[in-house]
Amino acid sequence: IVGGPADTWGRAWSADEFSDDNFRVRLELSADAPARDFYLDWVAVQVTYNRSPAAPINQAPAGDSFTASGNPSFAWSAFSDPDPGDTQIALQVQLRTEPGTYDGAGSADSGPVDGAADAYTPEAWDLESGAYCWHARVQDSSGAANAWSEYSADTCFSVDRIAPASSATSPEYANGASIPVDWTAGDNAGGSGLSGVVLWYRLDDGAWTDSGMTQPGSSGSFDFVPPGGTDGTYYFYTMAADEVGNFEAAPEGDGDDSTVYDTTPPASQAVPPAGPIGEAPIAVPWTAEDALSGIATDGVPLRYSYNRAEYVDGPTDTGTSATFEIDPSGGGGTYFFYTVATDSAGNVEAPPEGPDGDGC
Repeated sequence: IVGGPADTWGRAWSADEFSDDNFRVRLELSADAPARDFYLDWVAVQVTYNRSPAAPINQAPAGDSFTASGNPSFAWSAFSDPDPGDTQIALQVQLRTEPGTYDGAGSADSGPVDGAADAYTPEAWDLESGAYCWHARVQDSSGAANAWSEYSADTCFSVDRIAPASSATSPEYANGASIPVDWTAGDNAGGSGLSGVVLWYRLDDGAWTDSGMTQPGSSGSFDFVPPGGTDGTYYFYTMAADEVGNFEAAPEGDGDDSTVYDTTPPASQAVPPAGPIGEAPIAVPWTAEDALSGIATDGVPLRYSYNRAEYVDGPTDTGTSATFEIDPSGGGGTYFFYTVATDSAGNVEAPPEGPDGDGC
């Protein structure tokens, strides 16, 4: 019941009250005017009311998704209002940590933002890596107290701004068609997960180069083929990436590991003394050299022949020069000598051609 000395007949009605058959107008005798008669002929009633816009439906970031941005873009469904002619004039986005509240630590609020957009990108939220939830609401142009919609249902997502890490290992020396480069990688706890790794290399003092080789997962092995088969020292580095595009830092310095790639055999020579020699032992100086990997340990064996008979193995030595001492167990005669060096990469010198070796 409305009306009275202090009531100017203003009243707010809900949509439900209009639809439940209880909307009516009547007159009653007032105690302030007992001698008056009141008659109801007709009453003109103008009713103005507003229905709130529909709550938005969150679209992005989607539930359980990841983003690498500390200021992600929020998007929702297009504005929808049951009252013809109402348009959107403002929006508001709120964010909380998960778990957390919209007014607690780590929360953020755009406040009312003028405009009809169905998306919002903060400029300075700078969210740290972690789990968050968000919702949004919109305001219609009615000017009514219920011009704001309800907030959308919470959508939870994660921010991942931490790059993964990886490392590569390769053999100290190699001389085959390719160099095996093993690698492992890992992502941060709660991160978006590994996408894979890219292999980078550097030859000697050159620039770091992307090999173009990629592999997924958390471990594996590349078969790196040196471009053009060029010998030298190859440095290797793996750059890991996660599912949202965080990349490990670019290579610098000597990377993760290095391999001396050496396909060139070493060279050596035995230099026997000029005869005749009247006493034992026979001193046979020798030299060896290798430009890259170096002479292997015990990598210089001496072979000798007595009077051009079949060559037999003599002693071995290490280094790049020394002197073998040979006991001429065959007695008097002519002894022929040669050395066959092996380098640290496993390349073996070819023996000299002809029966005389390096000399006699």
